[in-house]
Amino acid sequence: MTVTTKIDLQLLISDDCKTLMARGEHTKEAVIAAAVDQEEIDPDDAEKYAAGNHEVNWYHTTPRDGYTAWYSPSKEGVRGSFKATVVYILW
Repeated sequence: MTVTTKIDLQLLISDDCKTLMARGEHTKEAVIAAAVDQEEIDPDDAEKYAAGNHEVNWYHTTPRDGYTAWYSPSKEGVRGSFKATVVYILW
């Protein structure tokens, strides 16, 4: 029996970048596939993200005016930090 876990992700858009942020450590391909499946991005945009940058890092959510949340790089062990995979494209 195969168990499929839904990837918890969100599309973040700033003035210069579109970012898919998925909690946990995932491959670029898994994040892009989940974003298409969850209708965060159009299937036609998957190629753009496949050519984009991919990082796994620790992040921390901090308040910032004008945003519902701002994700700053952090370190493992910092209170409130979480590991996430990001796939991003500049525009």
